[in-house]
Amino acid sequence: QLALKAQITPQNLHTDLQLSTSAIDLQPAQSWVTDYARVELRSGMFNSNLTAQLEQLEPLQFNAQGELSISQLHLRDQGQHRDLLKWNNLQLEDIALSQAQQTRLKIGRITANQPYARFVIDENLSTNISKILVEQPDAKSTTAEDATNTFAFNLDQILIEDGSAHFADFSLTPHFATAIQNLNGRIGSLDSQLNTTTPIEVTGAVDRYAPVTIKGSLAPFDPLQNLDIDVSFKQVELTTLTPYSGKFAGYRIHKGRLNLALNYQIEQGQLNAKNSVLLEDLQLGDAVKSPDAVKLPLRLAVALLKDNRGNIDIKLPVK
Repeated sequence: QLALKAQITPQNLHTDLQLSTSAIDLQPAQSWVTDYARVELRSGMFNSNLTAQLEQLEPLQFNAQGELSISQLHLRDQGQHRDLLKWNNLQLEDIALSQAQQTRLKIGRITANQPYARFVIDENLSTNISKILVEQPDAKSTTAEDATNTFAFNLDQILIEDGSAHFADFSLTPHFATAIQNLNGRIGSLDSQLNTTTPIEVTGAVDRYAPVTIKGSLAPFDPLQNLDIDVSFKQVELTTLTPYSGKFAGYRIHKGRLNLALNYQIEQGQLNAKNSVLLEDLQLGDAVKSPDAVKLPLRLAVALLKDNRGNIDIKLPVK
């Protein structure tokens, strides 16, 4: 469904517009998407409720407000025929777009309900994202007039509800893959004109059982100037990391669990990190032939590092 109402003043073309759409199928946009990415747009519905006021055409001045959403989006990789990106609903609320001396876009809240993304590193270290992007011709050089028409962007918050992701690294032998579920959290305000920090708080689980927490703040447009992030992994099964231990350490992991408590602080480009690593009952398995493996007596090192409970507890500050 589509509904459009407008009042136009013929003398100066001043226009008041009301536009609402419901369940507009996005699949016909496939031909446009193909010019930029090798993906298949399997489904997607566009809904909106917008009002706009056109003040004048020369120079262009207008204002628009409202909300829009895209539901049941499903993108598949055309090469691998695997899901790439999907969500149940993506809602943009309290949108305000204006054009006068500069273009300004403000969004009150973006809510992503059940988002999913897949990221894969191939044997040659390329990624599934780089493979789907279509190379574009060089853009025209920016003119002085374009440079003066700056763009201002403000977003109050992003909410993530029941998200998930899939990560795989096929450059390792054996291959590594893991899933992250139950992603929930909030990312705070973003403002292109203010150098303020943005709060972040996201929780999830690796392979459903190992909780992950990311919490802190950063300057989104210049994170090397101001960043303070805590990352926590608890009870991660080390056997799933065997591909990495085989490549870099030369051994499979027979048993063990990993706990990480990481704190990264960056101020004016200076890093001050406080890292805590706890390995519970780590046991190395069979040796793996790898040209990248370190030539060290790792079994002896593991035995020496263990405490009387069989754990390895390492504090690793980095500056």
